Amino acid sequence: MMLNRDSLRAFLSRGFKYLLGGGISRGLPFLTAPILTRVFSAEEYGLFGLALAATSFFVGLVSLGAPQYLIASYDKLRAVGDTASGLVAAGGLSLVGSVVSAVLLLVLDAFGWLGSFSQLLWIALALATARVVLLLLSTVFQMEDRASDFLMLTLVPATSVLVFSVLASEWDWIGWHSLLVIEMLAITVVVGLWRRDAKRLIAGDVRARFGDVARFAVPVAPHILALWGLNLADRLVIESVMGTSAVGMYTAAYSVGMGLSLLLESAQRVWQPAFYRSLNTLSWPHRTRVPTMMLQGAMATLLLGAVYGAVAYLGFPWLVGGDFGQSRSVVLIVSLGYGVHGIYRILASIPLYHGITGRLGFVSVAAFIVNLILNVIFVPRYGLDGAAWATVAAFGAQAFGALVIGWGRFAAPAHLGLRE
Repeated sequence: MMLNRDSLRAFLSRGFKYLLGGGISRGLPFLTAPILTRVFSAEEYGLFGLALAATSFFVGLVSLGAPQYLIASYDKLRAVGDTASGLVAAGGLSLVGSVVSAVLLLVLDAFGWLGSFSQLLWIALALATARVVLLLLSTVFQMEDRASDFLMLTLVPATSVLVFSVLASEWDWIGWHSLLVIEMLAITVVVGLWRRDAKRLIAGDVRARFGDVARFAVPVAPHILALWGLNLADRLVIESVMGTSAVGMYTAAYSVGMGLSLLLESAQRVWQPAFYRSLNTLSWPHRTRVPTMMLQGAMATLLLGAVYGAVAYLGFPWLVGGDFGQSRSVVLIVSLGYGVHGIYRILASIPLYHGITGRLGFVSVAAFIVNLILNVIFVPRYGLDGAAWATVAAFGAQAFGALVIGWGRFAAPAHLGLRE
């Protein structure tokens, strides 16, 4: 269906706000790379990269798939006037994830297995917990098409970190750990300012909804953990084989290549509410067009990935400072990988909608294992490029697995359409 002028204007307006808010928030590694690569040494930037990767992993462990539940189920909850209990139950499940993560770190620390990374991991867990709270509230704003509120909620913490990154060149006391603490404090402040808006939603049977959230989200937790484990595994292998400085070189290039995901995610934030709402309301003849729309989205994603990768590759030596430009080829490979990952996110929409989260988790765990094995094989032989190609292969395995799982919900290829 063609969009009229007003609908197109509203679509572009929301997309820009999601790009600005989500892009700055999720794109901090990309946005700060030109600054911090000129301030930190390769080893310091390597520790910063490990901390960011650990934080992302803990976000998956703490959230336990609760945000995915809100995205897939929010329209159904709204139809029965029970959105608030879904949000509160999702927050409760994330609290459980945070406590479990803390206990796990305490046990590992007691046995001395964390070593010199103990402080780094505790800071990462604290920041991850704050990020999950922010993520749950911003997801509600996304699903209610409240792009302006989403922008304000996400912009303040990200801007704070960006400002202090600039100041790091003048103030020696600002190190990589200081930037993580500053983000955590900024999130705490901005969530506190929005607490009244969150309270407005509280209603319904939270205990009953908690069971629904757990049944949906816990099986998808391996999927989330495996995704962020991909970002952590390559850095750990590089650190063990090539040293912390190599992790810094890789992180700089990876952060720029990952910038593609920010563009794709911004488009998805506009598309997801309408997509799930359509699956709930469209009649069968209209639903048969959904696979075609997904295919068109996949082709557009690949095209955008190719263009972005070429531009990022050419501009990388001027974007970063010092010797970081040596990892230029990683930018192109990682851009390709996130183009493939964008296709995976499109294909995974159908399994998430139908609640086939356990199978999706199995696919992601398998992709993580593929990534880990290829990193162990490729990094000693091909260096940083080998780690980047392992990422591409893992994202490709995820996309193929999501297609296989979702295909059971489609009709025969001759007349593509969703099965009832």
